[in-house]
Formats: sequence, C-alpha cells, structure tokens
Amino acid sequence: EDNQAANEKDIQEGETNLRKGADEIKGRAEQSGGKKM
Repeated sequence: EDNQAANEKDIQEGETNLRKGADEIKGRAEQSGGKKM
C-alpha cells in the first residue's frame, strides 16, 4: 500500500512538472514573437 501511495505522489509530481514545463514553453513562445494559436 505504501508503494502505491508513493507511485501516486510521483505521478502527481510528474503532472505538475509537465504543466510547469508547458507554461514555460508557452511564455517563451509569446515573448519570442506572438501567440500561435
């Protein structure tokens, strides 16, 4: 059970990091000349 809780925490941290990375990429794209939507 402890192992599953640790895995779920890792997954949540991974998703948070993915979202942060996507936000950083979006911010850089906007700075470097416009929003491509």
